[in-house]
Amino acid sequence: MTRYILIKKYCELTGLTDKAIRRKIESGIWLEGREYRKAPDGHIMVDLEGVNAWVEGRASNPAATASA
Repeated sequence: MTRYILIKKYCELTGLTDKAIRRKIESGIWLEGREYRKAPDGHIMVDLEGVNAWVEGRASNPAATASA
């Protein structure tokens, strides 16, 4: 299974717009290293595991859950 996908592909799969995704990132709703990562070439890659955890209301990082 693929863990990281480009914003364009994520939009195709979910129906969310590019603008909606970028607003989540810009406003800090999605955090780098949790819901997305920047690839070495600068592309933003959506972390499917991280976003699924966010949707389910749980931390994507087990260490973050333990310290909460």
